[in-house]
Amino acid sequence: MRNWFLLLSFYVVFALFLSSLLHASSSCQITLQWATTQAFKNNPQILLLQKDIEKGKIEVKKASIFFQNNPDLSMSVANRFKQSGNNVIDYGISLGLPIEIRGQRGLSEEIAELNLYRRILELEYVKRKITYAAGNLLIKAVFLKKEINLLEEIIRIEQELMKSLAVKEKTGTISEVKLNTFNLEYLATGEKLLSLKEKLMGVRSELEKIMNKTLPADCDFSFDYQKLEVPEYNKAITTTSERPYVKMACLSKKVAQLKLSLTKRNSLFPRIVPELTFSRDDMDYLIGAGISIPLPFLGTNSKEVESSKIEVAKQELNLMLKKEQIIRELKGKYELLSSIQKRKILYEKSVLSITKENLEEMKIRYDRGEINLITLEKYWDNFLTAKLSYYDLLGRYYTTILDIYYLSGEKFFRQGEK
Repeated sequence: MRNWFLLLSFYVVFALFLSSLLHASSSCQITLQWATTQAFKNNPQILLLQKDIEKGKIEVKKASIFFQNNPDLSMSVANRFKQSGNNVIDYGISLGLPIEIRGQRGLSEEIAELNLYRRILELEYVKRKITYAAGNLLIKAVFLKKEINLLEEIIRIEQELMKSLAVKEKTGTISEVKLNTFNLEYLATGEKLLSLKEKLMGVRSELEKIMNKTLPADCDFSFDYQKLEVPEYNKAITTTSERPYVKMACLSKKVAQLKLSLTKRNSLFPRIVPELTFSRDDMDYLIGAGISIPLPFLGTNSKEVESSKIEVAKQELNLMLKKEQIIRELKGKYELLSSIQKRKILYEKSVLSITKENLEEMKIRYDRGEINLITLEKYWDNFLTAKLSYYDLLGRYYTTILDIYYLSGEKFFRQGEK
């Protein structure tokens, strides 16, 4: 019997010690705006994308240069053998400049600009993804804290009851079996409390990973989830095209089409090379001009055209599949939200009120001496367990709304930007 009590005491004291660490006076509040600001400054993926954008700007400048190729300078030396027996050294120099004659430069510049815009959209996509991931984690953290507070209240009630039961067991009022049964319930509550604290630490670790920053130990979590309203279904479907994710797919399709046009233009007489020549022999100087044109006789360019056509078809299919996938996921999230909402209404209109009314009635009956403390504790447990389930339901409800905002192109409010 004493071993049971020592084990339970240690277990619960350890759980409450962890609670004291989590509930210490907070010197900072982790809001969505603060978390995203830190992430945008420190996240490695964002920093790499910013470098990619700088590279893209250079590529745009390079594509806008009129002469895309450097001049070709060639020199020749020849030894002329004359019948007279005298050898003469001939010298020759030619200078050529490749010039694209079918508008390739304009297409190349447009492709470079679209690729730059795609990198900007990719940065926007990553920032948006981080924002929603941080919001999701903050909502989970807020409701985990609520559940932890409730479990600590249950433990305090069970501690008082256990003291009373220990006295009654010594006097023989209740059996040792009954006391041990309650001890097991008490142990299960402490285990659940530790499990919730581990989940909260996991959420905290995920936030640190997103921000690439270690959070202070005494920080608290904050998210004004009550301002999240369910987006209208048809509007959410129509705004999916505003997502950076979809815009990137549209741009990839457009770039593939432009590359196909560029490949076609390069397939037949893509460029000419005007040349100036200068040569000298033992008697004369010769200055001339020439032109060279590549001839597509080997058919390699036709293969490039076919490859480009396949790439266009691939990007068109990719865009269509992404749109269909988003709509399927949105429908699934709305169905899930509808199911959660029904349970939420059930808890708000009946479960919570009924368990609370039962508890209030049992308190009155306990004060009159009609029931004992064990019976009253069961009603306390029913009420607080219902609230625990309700908080878990609320957390899922608001994270699902956030998922709907993420899948659609709509924006939800950002804290600090009222």
